[in-house]
Amino acid sequence: MGNSFNKYVKIELYKWSSSEFPQEYGLVYTSLDDAFKSSTLRLSVNTDMVLCRVAGDMCRNHQVRCHVKITALRDSRGDCKFGEVVVSQHGDINPTVEEESAWFEFWCEDGGAHIFLKSTEQKLDRNMERTYWEFCYSYDVGDRITLKYFVSIRCNKETGLSVGFSGPVMYKGFFQEKGSLHSQRVVAGEPPKELTENAESEFKGKKYTLLKKNENGCTPPSAKAKRAINRAAQTVAVINTAAQATGVINNIGGHTQGNFNGAILKNVQFYGTQ
Repeated sequence: MGNSFNKYVKIELYKWSSSEFPQEYGLVYTSLDDAFKSSTLRLSVNTDMVLCRVAGDMCRNHQVRCHVKITALRDSRGDCKFGEVVVSQHGDINPTVEEESAWFEFWCEDGGAHIFLKSTEQKLDRNMERTYWEFCYSYDVGDRITLKYFVSIRCNKETGLSVGFSGPVMYKGFFQEKGSLHSQRVVAGEPPKELTENAESEFKGKKYTLLKKNENGCTPPSAKAKRAINRAAQTVAVINTAAQATGVINNIGGHTQGNFNGAILKNVQFYGTQ
């Protein structure tokens, strides 16, 4: 018996390098019923930046577009850390986006697709950041048949960013169908431009910033944290004014004590100051 999955789509994985990105990948699904229907992942990797770009055109009326950019920066000690994680998407009208995760769903009469990006913790070695980012694209290709691939993006404090690429894997329902993708093809070289141009092109959509650090490796506070900082700053300003008045009074005899001022302010820290 042949592989029944082959009647739905063919799978090709292209590998090459460019002057900007030493690691370039193109994973292409193409419908065997209609060669103009395809789904493409473009993955570009160097030590400072990883780009994951997805274009799903299996359904012409409900196109999937998603771009993920993950960067790295070095802190004041020279250690490399995750810098910025930004995701842009078009097609999901009701996305689920939280502090360090994003989930997008794309549904139509022909099937559906899911994209998620999340941060995960796993201790590997002392040079690797405990937190890494995982990107997954799941595509429904038939009756309870789903294709999934995963990209894990990690940061080594000495060498920078790297990726782990796994898939595509076929699931029937909730169970993985091992060995069912024997027809996929790995190609050394760049794919035809018409297969990747949709994934690489810009689009109008919604942008979400899941992580953003400044040049010192500090994460800017959330809106809630900013409000707390502002309240604390106002309280400190009031205390400082009162303390200055107390200092003036205490200085009448030629001695400035300032104990009240120092005791209150010595442990106060402000965001953005050294």
